Amino acid sequence: MAPLTRQSSSLLAEGPRANPRQSSREDSWDFAGEEDRSEGSQDDSMEAMSFEIEQPTDSPGARGSKLAAALGLSWSQHGGPSQFLRYSASRAGREVEDFAECLDRMHPRKEHDPETLYDNAFKLVRSYQTIAQNTVKRLRKEHAPKRQRLLNERWRRRVQGINEEMLEDNDPDFEGGEDELGDDVLDSAITIMEELKRWEQEAQTWDLLALMLGLQYTKPGLDMAKEKTEKLKSIGEVTRYTSEEKIWERFMIEDDVAKERQTILSWLRRTAESSGKDIEIIVKQLEEGAERGKGLWAHGWLYTKEAVKAQKRLRTWPQVLDPSSPSIAKLHLNSSKNQQLVTQLDPDAITRQSRALESQDEYFERAIWLACWEMLRRGKSWNQVREWCRERVEGWRSVSMRGGQVAWDSVIDEKMGGALPRDTGLSGGPQDLLGAKISGNRSRALWRRTCFALARRGGVDPYERAVYGILSGDLPSVQTVCRTWDDLLFAHYNSLVVCQFDKYLQSNYPDRIPPALSNKFGLFDSVQYHGDSQNISRNLIDALGAHNISSQEAKQALKKIQGSIISRRFPEFVYRQGIAISKVANGVQRSKIIPMLRETGIPNQSPSGILAEEYIGHNNADALRVTVHALLIFQQLGFDISGSPELVATENVIVAYIQYLSSIDKLDLVPLYASRLSKLRSELTLGRMMLDVTEHSERERMVKLMQGLNINAEEVVKTQMGLLLTDLAREEDGNDAKAAGGMGDDKIIPQIVILEPSADPLQMGQQIRLDFITHELSQVESMLISSFEWFLAVEGMWFETFHTGARLYKRFLRRGRLTAARELLRRMPTSHISLEKTEHIIGTKVDISIDAEDSDDDEGTSANAGKSRAVRDHDGTLPSSPMQIREMREVLSAQATSYIELEKLVVALDTLQTWRLIVDEKIQDRVERREKLQDACHDVMAAVGPLLHEWLVCHSTVEEKVEFDEIRNMYLPEVILAYNSVLHYTGCTASREMLPQCLELSTLLAADDSDVLSCFIKAERLPELVDAFAQSSRATINVNGLKGGKTSEGKRRAGNGETLAIWRVKPFQEISQLHGW
Repeated sequence: MAPLTRQSSSLLAEGPRANPRQSSREDSWDFAGEEDRSEGSQDDSMEAMSFEIEQPTDSPGARGSKLAAALGLSWSQHGGPSQFLRYSASRAGREVEDFAECLDRMHPRKEHDPETLYDNAFKLVRSYQTIAQNTVKRLRKEHAPKRQRLLNERWRRRVQGINEEMLEDNDPDFEGGEDELGDDVLDSAITIMEELKRWEQEAQTWDLLALMLGLQYTKPGLDMAKEKTEKLKSIGEVTRYTSEEKIWERFMIEDDVAKERQTILSWLRRTAESSGKDIEIIVKQLEEGAERGKGLWAHGWLYTKEAVKAQKRLRTWPQVLDPSSPSIAKLHLNSSKNQQLVTQLDPDAITRQSRALESQDEYFERAIWLACWEMLRRGKSWNQVREWCRERVEGWRSVSMRGGQVAWDSVIDEKMGGALPRDTGLSGGPQDLLGAKISGNRSRALWRRTCFALARRGGVDPYERAVYGILSGDLPSVQTVCRTWDDLLFAHYNSLVVCQFDKYLQSNYPDRIPPALSNKFGLFDSVQYHGDSQNISRNLIDALGAHNISSQEAKQALKKIQGSIISRRFPEFVYRQGIAISKVANGVQRSKIIPMLRETGIPNQSPSGILAEEYIGHNNADALRVTVHALLIFQQLGFDISGSPELVATENVIVAYIQYLSSIDKLDLVPLYASRLSKLRSELTLGRMMLDVTEHSERERMVKLMQGLNINAEEVVKTQMGLLLTDLAREEDGNDAKAAGGMGDDKIIPQIVILEPSADPLQMGQQIRLDFITHELSQVESMLISSFEWFLAVEGMWFETFHTGARLYKRFLRRGRLTAARELLRRMPTSHISLEKTEHIIGTKVDISIDAEDSDDDEGTSANAGKSRAVRDHDGTLPSSPMQIREMREVLSAQATSYIELEKLVVALDTLQTWRLIVDEKIQDRVERREKLQDACHDVMAAVGPLLHEWLVCHSTVEEKVEFDEIRNMYLPEVILAYNSVLHYTGCTASREMLPQCLELSTLLAADDSDVLSCFIKAERLPELVDAFAQSSRATINVNGLKGGKTSEGKRRAGNGETLAIWRVKPFQEISQLHGW
């Protein structure tokens, strides 16, 4: 036989054409938001994720949820989540938690022994496979009737020659027409084909992964060379009497490539058996299609036989009908009267006479070969197929397969090994040899070549040729009947294994296949056909993606995963997924959690050649789950890309799954998967994802989960704050650019305006604005405060907490974001922080915002200090004596000074606005109004008083001094003028004793040690202060001239004993009379 030439255009011969399936879903899981990304935005890899150069934030606006906006998840124009997220969240079942539970149970942190980690990795794979198999069983039980009807219809169409793809996509009956399937077909298709089939594929995927990992990774401490030597020794040397099964065993041990291909072939057989229909049900259905009752298979070509008998009875011929007879040629026709029937019933009659069978018998012929093909495809032994044929009195078919029977000689084989040979996949099982003395074929080289000749030139049905093609390792004859990706892969690997074994025999045991035999009887050279022996699996998987039969199926997520595992390109597949995820996440707007990956040498461009559509998570979150857990298993077995440029893209896949968990409210599982990321990526991801946890108890629980997974919770909360501060800076920069007309990058510091003009003579021409703290709280500001609350959930971190809080106050105040500052005061006052944290630090709850002399904490501290569960102070010992406690308290107070001082300003601003609200209240009762104004005024005095001397003058760095001076100059002049206005108005309307406070204020500011007057000078507002004090002085003098202005000296005094009596000036006439002038 002339050598075959390898096709250069494609590895796969074209099979039956199938109409491509159209994807029914167009929605995608898009991480980007609605707004366009700015053209000048910079991109980077992992560095772009650190909070110093964080991606731009979403602009504030209405979002479906705070978390979605923070992560950059896409939302529809109607304000709800995308269809995919809704669909995924609704169907995310127990399997998500089951997978996480298994992963946590086998987490590498719990074991460090390499052998244990290796074993746990495989246990993990099998656990995942068990979860999938259990789900398959449940779904099959729930949808058994619908699934059965659908499979019945499929088999009926297949036997009739109707393409399976056409049935599912193009046949109107499948959509619920007038066919026997009825109106529930569409529901059946969705339930069974999308759900059950997907779970079947997932179970198969985990099985495949376990098999391939066992081939790719060797157990630590195992010497494979020694293991092979011992196995070969146990088999024994090959002699002329050694059966082909023994040689096959040696072949599998010596040739690792062949062993891998045989492993994949065995897996393909199991997948066909596990997901296909039961053979007995198929037989029953074929009986019905062939129009013969149960048990009538034994009658062979029943309808053609009756036609032949009818012609004999008509002519009373005892002999065989003569096909050359004109009457026979004219009258011996099939039921349709369009074809001549055979006149004899031997197996070769159809080809020898070039005549046909009755349609029912043609169906029977196809059906029986189809059943044979299906059994071989599922890995049934040749003997099982042969026995099935014998039961139906199709002995000639069993004879043709007898050459594949396992060889066994009770004398030779018992002396050489004493054990029955194993089922190799190329022969019948050992159970067929029990009780036999001599059986089977010891050398099947000639038999395989005979089968090859039948596959190429014999038979009248494609399935008949395909059966012989499987037996001989032929490829084109088998491809003809393939309908799926699995079928095509099976055809190729079966052909490769058979050919490889034949070449092994020729090379190592030439006496088994003499040259004369191989030259006279050819065999399909699959190895030569596929070429490039190093990359056959890669090229084959790629070719399946382009083949007209399997191209649509190859696009399915789980098929992509299976293909990557088979071709040993799973890490590359994950990397490409990471690139695709990055493109999806940054397609419209820059994502805050998935960085844009830059292609080397081309600024601002993602790596080319990988499309966003490759992302499997678009339509299948379950496939994303499989990918992530398979990746984690690879990592546990030694796959390590830390420090590699591929790290960011690879980890994108895990981060995408973390986002999915968050979207379905499985935040408890997020730390588990984040712990499998690199340290920086883990902290960045958790920093973003934990923003949606708002309850303090939940935050504490999440911190414990992180700590249990060896995640530094302190770094997470600090990183989270850094990320959000960067977001806020970018948001403010964008607002500044708009306010400045887009010119320059200088920060715009707003002018704080508390006062506004007033026509009321009692207000000195100006009053406190009603809305000076009414700016809308932005989304990022709210998230910043929420992030700051996370500091309470982590024990310790005293300095970091107050330092971060002071940083927030400074940013809010310098930008004039008074609403944000007041919200920070409301949610995180010093007293609350102190009471939460001091118990862990010094053994009891202490409020450092209260002076030590006024506090009763020391006694409780001394009593409870010994009960603290850890040492917290700076030198590693728990403070126990009152002296140590006081010293520790002083240290804590000093570290919180900046936060406390800034908090005082916000308290003052809040009380000023509260006072203005009381002024505007419509209170009819004058006494009640006066009392409310007096109380509000005292609150203002208590709040503003701490700002009047040495406020915000202590600093730790030069930069902080500049910031503090800026805040003092911005706020003190306006606050003091507003304070004076409050005193003046209250003194004129509610309590005249408040007027001396205005004069006391002027005295305080004019004192030599005053540090406030300089703020007025720097702000160029000293004239306003002088004018305000002048008006207050006049009011103090004039108030005694008002009706009812007389008061008894000393009767009504201010807090420090001040009285208006000194300012009571009598007219000149009274003075003259008094002194006798």
